[in-house]
Amino acid sequence: MAICEFQVPGNGDITSIPVSDILTKLRETGVVLFRGGSVDPDTFEAFTRSLCDSFHNPAARASMRADISDGFSTHVPAVNFVLLAHSEGVYIPHPYPPFSPPDIACFFCIVPPCEEGGQTILVDGVKFLDRLPLEWADRFRSQGVIYEALWEEDRWREEFPEDSQKATVDLLNTIEEIEYRFIENKLHFRYKTAAVTKTLNGQQAFATGILAHLPHFNHPRYADQLVYTKPTNKVFFGDGEALGEEVINGLVDIQDDILIAHDWQANDVVLIDNTRFMHGRNMTAKDCERRILSRFGMIRS
Repeated sequence: MAICEFQVPGNGDITSIPVSDILTKLRETGVVLFRGGSVDPDTFEAFTRSLCDSFHNPAARASMRADISDGFSTHVPAVNFVLLAHSEGVYIPHPYPPFSPPDIACFFCIVPPCEEGGQTILVDGVKFLDRLPLEWADRFRSQGVIYEALWEEDRWREEFPEDSQKATVDLLNTIEEIEYRFIENKLHFRYKTAAVTKTLNGQQAFATGILAHLPHFNHPRYADQLVYTKPTNKVFFGDGEALGEEVINGLVDIQDDILIAHDWQANDVVLIDNTRFMHGRNMTAKDCERRILSRFGMIRS
């Protein structure tokens, strides 16, 4: 299955495409590809600004910010690993409103991988929800999901740019469904949130951060690959029961069964409905350059 390709004007200027046409197609399909345009990092930024009125701060990738004007563009990690499918920002505790995970994820390929692999994977959360075993779907719907994490001081200060730890505490105290404590300036938290949410067009979807928030991973199909994990991360059903190997591997099986793997070409721009589609990446067969910029934003109302 291929993703929807939007016709680029003959002059290659993607910024001249009517925003309403783009957003209509994005709501319909969940993913839109622009190929064959004349794009550079500044054009990419301008294009996303025409679609979004605010942007998500990618605090976990602060060191990978691109050297262009507004600070919201980041390079995807250069390390050659598998990143399992996830929606951006859904595991981050924020006060609601006004903050929420971004509506759309925007990617721009500067240099595609020259080795086999390196695709960005795209996984439809609407289809994913339909594939979940009934028991798991019922639990996720009724209980939600709990993300546990331990953030170093530079991470939580980047995520919550308050003027002191006390100000950050005051902010955290406004967030529902969070338990937290500071341990030697590290922030340890357990944050409960929805696992089944609504997409931009009102469908129910399983668009979570679960598979990119694992402490370890041992699916036999990935035995010879480096899969991103972090030992201080943990994931639970909303009642506090840890997601065991059976559940995790079952979720990966669903991911692998329905994913779309996008092979990058230079100047590709891909827009993803972050409320519906999860994204990730495959390894390349050998280490090689792969330069992709990302931006995450809230669409204009």
